[in-house]
Amino acid sequence: MQNNLELKEVTNELIKIDDQALICEVWQQLRKDFMLAGIIGLPEEIPSSSNNLIFILQAFISKAKNKITNWDNLNYRIDIPSSIDFATLSDQEYAQVLAYRVLQKIWIRKQFSSLPKQASFVKKPLP
Repeated sequence: MQNNLELKEVTNELIKIDDQALICEVWQQLRKDFMLAGIIGLPEEIPSSSNNLIFILQAFISKAKNKITNWDNLNYRIDIPSSIDFATLSDQEYAQVLAYRVLQKIWIRKQFSSLPKQASFVKKPLP
């Protein structure tokens, strides 16, 4: 039951994305993570909306599931919590989880890159 509530929140957050630049960043990061996990074939064309992104990702997952694919490697690359039972997720729910986690990674990266570099963060090299 809790997974369904969390997925509903994920879906709501993804639908709110209307910034094409952010959609582009999410798509490019997904493509990079898929390639690094050894899963090739995710289209290069950037989706026009967050709904389109989920639709394309879901279609790719559905097609790729018929082949031998190491989804564990992708889940590790994208840093999906091991507490999620993927056997219970539909292809659409799995696509939403992947996209949302990548969106979180991008947001965190932007937050840390905007921090001012302070002397307390910079350590002197060891002798």
